[in-house]
Amino acid sequence: MKKIFKRLTKKFKLSATDSKTFTQKWEIKTSILQIISLSLLLIFFLAYLLSWAFRNQNLYPNYNSKTLNRIELDKQSSELLQLEKQLNQQSLYLQQVKKVLNGEIHADTLTKKYPKIEDMDLSKLSTKLSGKEKKLNAKVKESMTTHLLDEQLNTLNFIAPLKGKISQGFNFQNHKATDIVCKEGTPIKAIQNGTVLFAGFTQKDGYMLILLHSNNYVSLYKHCEILFKKEGDFVQLGELIGLSGNLGENTDGPHLHLEIWQNNTAIDPQNIIQF
Repeated sequence: MKKIFKRLTKKFKLSATDSKTFTQKWEIKTSILQIISLSLLLIFFLAYLLSWAFRNQNLYPNYNSKTLNRIELDKQSSELLQLEKQLNQQSLYLQQVKKVLNGEIHADTLTKKYPKIEDMDLSKLSTKLSGKEKKLNAKVKESMTTHLLDEQLNTLNFIAPLKGKISQGFNFQNHKATDIVCKEGTPIKAIQNGTVLFAGFTQKDGYMLILLHSNNYVSLYKHCEILFKKEGDFVQLGELIGLSGNLGENTDGPHLHLEIWQNNTAIDPQNIIQF
């Protein structure tokens, strides 16, 4: 055993010489044991590299081909459901607007359909106005319009839905509305008592709300950022119904698009509202 160990540890020299001049270029003193140890380390290192490459070759193709496909399918499925929801909301919106403009839906029928307000015990409500309510009442009266179109307008007093600068006025040919520029998130108020006929999202107009008022008046609020009311809710004059925004294909900046209709006829909001 000692003889074998001596042979393994016995030093010998490896050198290289020039064949023409016999000049020695380099030399290494080593032993058989050192050569074996170095060879084993090299074999282990190559084996580790091959094992790592094999494991990654098995994992990543499966991830790319199966997991990524699954993620893509889930994403497409979610997008299809969202599109279906938007189409249903747009279809409902068109149906409701058509009925209103044709005079098929009236405010009285909607309040009968949603009798939740009648169930309230009004005897428990206080009829006295608080200080804040008196101030609000005074502001509402100041903002009420005095320019009326006909005798029916005398029964309703409309207020501005929000404060802002008018960027585009009413044009019966191509813009049957008034656009009011404002900051995103500006509170929007109901211009008159009414019932929510439609509240939802459309691709062109973003979040939109439609109110049905007395005397077959209808008001539309488009490009909202968020809505606080749902279909069938009754809202009072000056009540908060949503926040302004910049949603929809038909907008190029934050503003509120306000339309007012009566008996299938568009009305210039500036004729009945002091902005």
